[in-house]
Amino acid sequence: MIQNILFVSLAIVPFAAFSAALTVENQSTNAGVIVDKELYPACEPHPGNSAWCMLPPTRQLVYTLPSYASKELTFVSLIETKPDDQKPDIEYKVGTNGRAYQLLGSGSYTYNSSESSKTQRLSCNTLGKPSTSQISISIPEQFNQTCTGPHDQFVKWVDNRDDLEMRIDFKITTASTTAIK
Repeated sequence: MIQNILFVSLAIVPFAAFSAALTVENQSTNAGVIVDKELYPACEPHPGNSAWCMLPPTRQLVYTLPSYASKELTFVSLIETKPDDQKPDIEYKVGTNGRAYQLLGSGSYTYNSSESSKTQRLSCNTLGKPSTSQISISIPEQFNQTCTGPHDQFVKWVDNRDDLEMRIDFKITTASTTAIK
């Protein structure tokens, strides 16, 4: 009898381990990362726009990806920029507080599932962004790619598996007198 119980317990463990997870980490000290509130319910409202859900500096979120639904998740890094420091060729978002926030790059995960196929991809994009922008996408032991502004964009199609541990890491090293807290 004990052998049957032990066998059943061991048989259940592998099924629980087969779920993909996406870790998004903000390794910056003064830049925020805009995230979907569904992914990070404990998010803090961004000081520039309370509708923006922010992953604060030096924090991470781990999201277990559903195996049944198509999903596109995009994460955008930004930092407050003083009016005197703004340049005409740089992209900014204006908050509800009237302050401008420079876009520093993005990382995304896309998952499409149908009866016949499943596709997943990770991407990073720092095209036209400052050279201080670094966004890494990785699957440990498979690949690690870093986009560094202003010239990088990278897309990686991911194996057709549901057990991958994927990462998007933001590391913005821009000097700014205005830190996002």
